Amino acid sequence: MARSLNLIVNYMNHWVTHLPLVSALNIKDILSPKSSDKEHTQNMLTAISQGTHWHGALHLKHKNNDEVWYRTIFQPRLDKNTKQTVYSVYSAELTNTISQSRQYKDMLMALDRSLAVIEFSLDGVILNANDNFLNGVNYHKSEILGKHHRIFCEPSDVNTPAYADFWNTLARRATA
Repeated sequence: MARSLNLIVNYMNHWVTHLPLVSALNIKDILSPKSSDKEHTQNMLTAISQGTHWHGALHLKHKNNDEVWYRTIFQPRLDKNTKQTVYSVYSAELTNTISQSRQYKDMLMALDRSLAVIEFSLDGVILNANDNFLNGVNYHKSEILGKHHRIFCEPSDVNTPAYADFWNTLARRATA
């Protein structure tokens, strides 16, 4: 597909013309309304208007109004006939990847809402904890972040070889 600096489609190869995606001749008309004000979209439009290279995720609306995502490269080139800068556009569809990523994110958010979760470094330092965990142990986040797991243990448990071995084994297995 070739686009001029004014964002108008001048040429589409047979692969693009068979896609139901193409519903307009101006790229702004096929941008997803959800992405039109986002920084990455504005950066793309600026790059095109300035005749410079751009690559990134492009969020578009399909002719049937579904959302579609493409990993896209806009490469400026000089048109031999018109001697004007036009763009060659190369894309690979990312819709399934983005959709799957959103599903995983939604699942993690659901788990975070329903479970008590605490995150440790490999040597036992507390990196994060969700509200369910904090409410369960009656701590504020500021009281535990950066502290060692041992704050939740009895001194008699912490001062054992088994406790030290636990953290050493965890670190070894994670880096193996």
